[in-house]
Amino acid sequence: MYPKLIFDVDYTLYNSKDIPKEESETEDITEKFYSLFAPKVKLIKLLQEYKGEIYLFSNGNLCHIQEVIDKTNLSSIFKKEHIATLDNYLDKPKPYVKAYKYVITTFNIKDDDVVYFFEDNLDNLKVAKHKYNWNTIFIDEEKTTNKKTSPHSYVDYTFKDITTSLRFLIPKLHKKYGQEQRIENKNINSNKNNKSHKSHKNKIKKNKKNKTRRSPFKHRKNKKLRKSKNN
Repeated sequence: MYPKLIFDVDYTLYNSKDIPKEESETEDITEKFYSLFAPKVKLIKLLQEYKGEIYLFSNGNLCHIQEVIDKTNLSSIFKKEHIATLDNYLDKPKPYVKAYKYVITTFNIKDDDVVYFFEDNLDNLKVAKHKYNWNTIFIDEEKTTNKKTSPHSYVDYTFKDITTSLRFLIPKLHKKYGQEQRIENKNINSNKNNKSHKSHKNKIKKNKKNKTRRSPFKHRKNKKLRKSKNN
């Protein structure tokens, strides 16, 4: 099974270049905030190519998140049931554990599921790593080096933007988990063939046994014939 990819939205799926400068300097969001958003063609293509499940986990409210994914055409990629927003954990957003527990339950994340979490906030990544051992990817717009590693022990990878991170990770995930999936499918098919072969052998063995078994009626008939001859 391929890993589940979970994405934050604000400053993870987009960056400061996607919003007007005056809007990025205030916490009050107006209609102008969304005026520069355009379809994320490259990002959409990468997400469409991924063979596993993808999710959104945001501290923004549903109205805001819906506006962002509509303007960027990402609403065609993320299923409604795969979106968690502030409306779902209003009093305890990330990095509070309540938000993560909601996501784990809603997205049906099992203990043995592999999760990759893309986020621009280090505190949120710290909880994901220390509490749930998710693979953590820090999207750092201010990153100045090409190094993918991070000085933070709870960060597995760091990238300047989401597109670069997915170009690096998706082929690796497809190669690793695709190979595991092929081996698993091969073992399943092998077990099915073995069961089928065993069943076929048992059927042949049973048929042979039935052929060699003498019919009691035939035996009685032969006995009668021998008795009449003797008389």
